[in-house]
Amino acid sequence: MAPGPAPSRRLGRSAGGKKRQRVVLKLQYISDREGKLLWACKWVTLAVALGYLIWGLRTKLRDDGNFWMNNNSLQAATVPAASLCVAAALGTLLLLARRLWWCAAHGKRWAPRQRLVVGFTALSLFLQLCSVAFWLTNMAYTWARQCSWFHKAVDWMGGLQWTVFNLIFALNTIQAAQLLPTGAWQSLFEGLRLRLPGMHRSQSSGSEDHMDSKGSDSGSECKGSVGDSEAAAAGGGASENPHGWAAEQMAAFTGATADLAASLKEVLVHWGVRLCILLFFFVPTQIIISLLLHQVLSDGDGEWDGFSCDPTRNGANTLDFSCFPAGEYSCDDITNWECYPSCTQWDWDCAPGSRVAALTWALGGLMTGAALVFLLMMWLALRQLGRRPYCEYRVQNLAARLALRTRVPTYVMFVLSMICLWYVKLDECNSYLQTWLGLPPFQIMMTATCVLEMLMLMPSADPDQASMLLHDSLQQFAWTEREATPMLEERGLEEEPLFCFETALKAAYYSLHVYRHFNPASTVTSIANALALSRCQHYEWLREPGHDSNCLLMWGKHSLVIAFRGTASVKNIKADLKAWRTAHQPRRGSFWTGSMPLVHSGFMQSWEADGFNQRVLGRIREILEGKAHADMAHLDCTLDGCCGHVNQEAKAALIGAAVAAAAKATAKAAGKKPADGDAEAQAAGATAAAAAAAAAAGDVEAGHGSTVAADLSCQAQPFRILLAGHSLGGAMTHLCGIDLARALPEWGFRQAPAWLPLDEEREQGRLPAVSISTYTFGAPRTGNHAYARDYGQAVPDCFSIINGQDAVANQAKFLVLFKRPGKPVLLSRRGDLIVRPSTIEHTAHRTSGTSLKQHMLAGSYCPSMASVLRAQVSGKPMPGGAEALAHLGEDEAMAELLERMLGLHPDGSSVGGLPGRPSPSAASFSQVLAEQQPSGTVG
Repeated sequence: MAPGPAPSRRLGRSAGGKKRQRVVLKLQYISDREGKLLWACKWVTLAVALGYLIWGLRTKLRDDGNFWMNNNSLQAATVPAASLCVAAALGTLLLLARRLWWCAAHGKRWAPRQRLVVGFTALSLFLQLCSVAFWLTNMAYTWARQCSWFHKAVDWMGGLQWTVFNLIFALNTIQAAQLLPTGAWQSLFEGLRLRLPGMHRSQSSGSEDHMDSKGSDSGSECKGSVGDSEAAAAGGGASENPHGWAAEQMAAFTGATADLAASLKEVLVHWGVRLCILLFFFVPTQIIISLLLHQVLSDGDGEWDGFSCDPTRNGANTLDFSCFPAGEYSCDDITNWECYPSCTQWDWDCAPGSRVAALTWALGGLMTGAALVFLLMMWLALRQLGRRPYCEYRVQNLAARLALRTRVPTYVMFVLSMICLWYVKLDECNSYLQTWLGLPPFQIMMTATCVLEMLMLMPSADPDQASMLLHDSLQQFAWTEREATPMLEERGLEEEPLFCFETALKAAYYSLHVYRHFNPASTVTSIANALALSRCQHYEWLREPGHDSNCLLMWGKHSLVIAFRGTASVKNIKADLKAWRTAHQPRRGSFWTGSMPLVHSGFMQSWEADGFNQRVLGRIREILEGKAHADMAHLDCTLDGCCGHVNQEAKAALIGAAVAAAAKATAKAAGKKPADGDAEAQAAGATAAAAAAAAAAGDVEAGHGSTVAADLSCQAQPFRILLAGHSLGGAMTHLCGIDLARALPEWGFRQAPAWLPLDEEREQGRLPAVSISTYTFGAPRTGNHAYARDYGQAVPDCFSIINGQDAVANQAKFLVLFKRPGKPVLLSRRGDLIVRPSTIEHTAHRTSGTSLKQHMLAGSYCPSMASVLRAQVSGKPMPGGAEALAHLGEDEAMAELLERMLGLHPDGSSVGGLPGRPSPSAASFSQVLAEQQPSGTVG
């Protein structure tokens, strides 16, 4: 969510507060607790519906096709569920009526889209209430009156149920079409026209004339024309160029006419789509339902033969012995009903005729087709909404995504119910009872869906203004670091961290560089530019070879950067797979109450193996204490660095491995096998690369100086520590961050919020201030809920950046075993950026599918961040985005980041191709994977 408009504007109030307040939907500011509760209810309902489905299928697979005719177990099991469904739907509608009355009494103002969305949802819930009422009545009636399955009242209520099903399906499809933004159909037609060469040639000139007239009508030329006419009228020279004035007026008229024609076309298509849905799906489906109802009401005539068993069917004084099992009757007097066994023991014949079977197959096909059209409309709506600024269409986006997340499982349940409860053993009475009297699994799921959507789209009665303002404030972010301090001071929430996009770009650069530090062929990142971005002068690379854990430290007078490398070797993969949990040290809390912090065992081993964590923390302490780099203790895990801290032999081995891997990848791409004679050439290349890297390190040290140390004595702001990492590196960042926060008081430092200036008077006599910020990319869930809670208290300024449907970041939750620490930030290739989404908003943006490709840092995260910046100058701007992009391009190091890592010029245009690397949009998955694995293959 962009920093954009003030919260008061979002609530529909003018600067003077004279306008009526807008209606606020619950979805716009729903709390995380409420969101989790509603979503948990959805999963519980799904489990109950699946239980009914499995029970019904298991019963049908028995040999007794009249099982539910012989007892009332079906009614006993479904009447309680139907009663709960009726109560939930009725209660929700009553709550809606109360909220609507409150809004009307207080003069609340409805937005047109709000009215439509709430109206469609309320109508769907009302129809579903009617459906479950028919279902409950049918089940209660057949339970109270023995053998009444084929009474006329039951037949009519069954037909009405299916009529309501048909109405709901059609209404859902129309509502999906309603979610399309204004101008969507025109955009779709334009795209289709451009894809049809013949159509494009015949209409290109007219389209260009329309676009020109429209642009001049709304652009600066129109304003200039008005100014010129006013000046001419004042000076009496209006007749100097009458032809030009007439041409301008004609162009304006043509543009207005074209706009009117486009609007009429939009309206015609708008209603035409709804008419097509009714004509091609609702009407044929209703005809089939009417024919089926007619067959049921015919009471055994025609092809619906045998849906009831009449013991006197063959004559007034003749028994139909096929109705009874052999030996179950003892007299021949048909007027004495005591002679007959109970009707539940009759041998009921419910086999439909061929015509009825065909009608039922057609009914299922048409309703499934309506569900597929709903999915098509939702795809079109999300595609068109994705081309528009998310902050302006937030409620519409959420409504569309929420409908997709809730209704798709409902449609799937309908298809499964039809297959399992009707088409399996179609000729049995069990099939008839479970379908015509009501589909229990589908009824439960549809009720839960309608209630859940209505509760989220419920207009709020007297919303807490403070909570709404807080929700809006927390979703704001700073584009650049220079904006962070004023924005925090204006917001006035010191305890709540502020996301900064410029810091995220730098963190992504550091996280990417740790994959490429020992790859001399990489031109995307460099240690020199990384130091320039962070205003640092020193760096040191620490490595634990047993688990291949790697950490890059960069520091200067006022800041320290700690970047951990992610998965890049077999050892890292083994650590990722150790998903069992272990207690986080120091051990605290109780396992049985869920208060004991537990973390991923593989991540913990990568952090603590062979004292790696103590070496990293020890070096951080030396940096904070202001020691010169040359005077720091030598560490055996130091692989590279400045000021003489270099392990030349190990460094050369890694560079040689990187060169060999690059040569092998090049040969494989060319379809050749590496020759044995290439070993000497590879070795020579490794030696030359090592010498070049040593020379580059010397240049960095000479250029930035080697005597600069951290200085916490005179502070205007806290000494800033930034932790960054991708994938496994993000998990190690979390483990390092909480240990560092706990160690600061023991070292004689205190933690302070980032970006906020320090008060000199209040700082006298206090411990030096240090701020800790954590930015991770595609980080997996590190620990359980207790660990995430502890981490949030220890390091509040923690943001977990998630790109699209990243499989690693979005999965591996294992129900409640793991929890992501920090505040989520959502990225997408469409240029959307959502900071601190609510639980419902985050859930709505996750689809059922995940992608490992979207987990790649260079191949997915960086292009998504580039899309966010590109959107600021190409159709999806957010407030302050264009100005921020111009400011970022003023810094030389940041300009190199934009060009090399994101493939962008400072003006937002794309770079055609980068030296040594294809543009991000063209980079393939295999190429990106090869780029991210050069340095970690040596054990």
